[in-house]
Amino acid sequence: MFQRITLRRCSPASLLRFTRNLFLVSVVLSVVCCSSGGKLDKRLDGRVGEMSMPMLNGGNVKFNELVGNNKVVLVNFWATWCGPCRREIPDLTALHNQFKDKGVEIVGLTIEDPQQATEQVKMFVQQFSMNYRVGFSSKEMFFLFNKANGANPGAPIPQTFIFGKDGQIVDSIPGLRRDFRTWAESAINRALSS
Repeated sequence: MFQRITLRRCSPASLLRFTRNLFLVSVVLSVVCCSSGGKLDKRLDGRVGEMSMPMLNGGNVKFNELVGNNKVVLVNFWATWCGPCRREIPDLTALHNQFKDKGVEIVGLTIEDPQQATEQVKMFVQQFSMNYRVGFSSKEMFFLFNKANGANPGAPIPQTFIFGKDGQIVDSIPGLRRDFRTWAESAINRALSS
């Protein structure tokens, strides 16, 4: 049933072919596993990496292009109608100013529909002087993040995730936290030092 293979029966040419093929398979596997999708934190569903987010300033960005590229990224899910989200915006703006020259990116992803709310979000961003990158999250993406953040059935916003340079989640919080800025500074500094 099974044929026993020994090195004595292998010709040098077949051994060379076997070694070359083994090397090629290992190269292909390392490319597949270490591509941008492989960097995403295990707590997040693998589909998140390939999800495309429309950005307010135009264009689309895939999530795996945003994180895991040797920079620290704070991702904040919010909405224009969310009171607690509004309270975090001055802190997010200050964090952007404080860390923008240190390899940190702040990204706000509204859960509102870009087809219906783009103009409203643009006015809101201007009114609240949001100086960091803003885009739109699909409902599916938000719920996958909520699942990674404890799967609260109420799916509260805001929700904030801090990703390290390697694309791994350093820390996250669902909902408003009174000491948000202190928490975020601490998590960002931990991410920068690792």
